[in-house]
Amino acid sequence: MEVVDSDWAIIGLHTGADIHDTVIAGRSVFPEEQSPKGRQERWEQLLAQGKTWEQLSEIWNKNEVFVEDAMQEAASVLGIEPKYMISEYDDFNSEANTNSDILPLFYKKNITVLKNSEKKLTLNAAFKQVFGEALEPLGFVKMKGNNKYLLRLINNEILQIIALENEQDDNSGYKAFSIYAGIATIYRPNIDIKKYASYNKNWLKNLSSYYSDLFPEKHGDETFKKLSSISYEQNNTEDIFKKATYALSMTQSLVMPLFEEVTDLKSCLMFLRKFRGWLSIDDENDIFGRDNFNNHYNEGMLYIKTNYQGDFMELVESRTKYERVAQILKSRGKNMYTESYDDYYNRKSKCALERKKQLELIFNNPEKYEAAMAEIEYRKNLNNAILHDLKII
Repeated sequence: MEVVDSDWAIIGLHTGADIHDTVIAGRSVFPEEQSPKGRQERWEQLLAQGKTWEQLSEIWNKNEVFVEDAMQEAASVLGIEPKYMISEYDDFNSEANTNSDILPLFYKKNITVLKNSEKKLTLNAAFKQVFGEALEPLGFVKMKGNNKYLLRLINNEILQIIALENEQDDNSGYKAFSIYAGIATIYRPNIDIKKYASYNKNWLKNLSSYYSDLFPEKHGDETFKKLSSISYEQNNTEDIFKKATYALSMTQSLVMPLFEEVTDLKSCLMFLRKFRGWLSIDDENDIFGRDNFNNHYNEGMLYIKTNYQGDFMELVESRTKYERVAQILKSRGKNMYTESYDDYYNRKSKCALERKKQLELIFNNPEKYEAAMAEIEYRKNLNNAILHDLKII
């Protein structure tokens, strides 16, 4: 089974190398005639006792928000434990360490036995162990499913996320990973955390980005490079555990103090403005940025929700800081600051003035304010439904 997008999957029925049938479950991008829903004679022999083909077919044809929900429902019809229906190999192998009912099977040539006869530690298992033990006492929970997210919900409005993402490593015998972190609220267009972390990198930031934001003069140094992609030796339990522990320590140093400051929507707004810049309030189509769900700036409805009356110029850096950081980076061959401070200040000032005018227009126009509040309620209901489906609330 391959989950292609959040609401559809391709399922292949095999005997050995031969494909007996293909099913596209859910609402795919293909026309109906190109979305096979399975042949009754192929599946009836696999049904659990008392279950019917019609029940299975109905599930294949459902338009669930997340197709994994349909897969778990189909599991009972096929006599499969629901949690195993959507498990990856690493999930099976990790659980086998504590559940004697699960027995991973290998071809003999692929068996890896450590010198101390312990089972091989996977990166996913290390993430669950190292990060889980440290963050679960602080209120984080692991999201169910294949994506490696640890989530903490604040006041049923603010979602704090720590996520693991696999990366490429060009060195033979090595793999790599990175840690992403970020905050979303139920007032953004949608919270799409059924997809992998890098898909949401517009609003989930790599640890290296936080390092650069907090210490701009260190952008591009060795720690920055290491945090961008943390390399580890394959099949080396000690190295995997060591690198996961290092990633946790940097997360605790860079991200967790910021997360702890976010206790309500106003402090959340300040966090998003500081680490994601300008937030979109409105656009020329009067749909409040809903046309691009995944962009970081789509948290601008918080300005209205919190009745924001602050100064949009407060994020503009001082000339001293700007020129000091620019000089340091230039000495390292980095040309991030290519414009003069005056040009930078004028550009930022223009953006600040535009945001201020947009917000004043909404607050001073009853019709637009009513539309904005309706949009806030719509987003709240949509995201609450998603979080409920994920059993987060």
